[in-house]
Amino acid sequence: MCLRGVVLPLVLGVAIEMCMVGLVASGDLGARIPTFFLLFAGASLAYGFGVWQRWRISIPMIWCFAILFRLTLLFSEPGLSDDIYRYVWDGRVFANGINPFLYPPTSDALAFLRDDALYPRINHPDLPTL
Repeated sequence: MCLRGVVLPLVLGVAIEMCMVGLVASGDLGARIPTFFLLFAGASLAYGFGVWQRWRISIPMIWCFAILFRLTLLFSEPGLSDDIYRYVWDGRVFANGINPFLYPPTSDALAFLRDDALYPRINHPDLPTL
């Protein structure tokens, strides 16, 4: 692969990585929707250009950047939705043999499942799962 075949993928990969780092550094994306859209659009444009020029990008380089992108976002908190906490809670309730559609998380029947990490993050704890 010549230098020209390395520069384009590196530029595109670095551009996408900068957008990913920007997303992580932004913190609460729900409070920064315009920032999210700007960074997401930048990453999407770089990705789209990469797809358009796909014959110039080697498979090992794609794999390296794919791993880098995932590592960048691995420990970030869910930023635009807190639904994941409710899904985990429902799974915990179900794993204990209780139907999550019967009781809201605030129910006394589920008090033994509460913890300090997950329970405070559940959305609408006064409603059973819909």
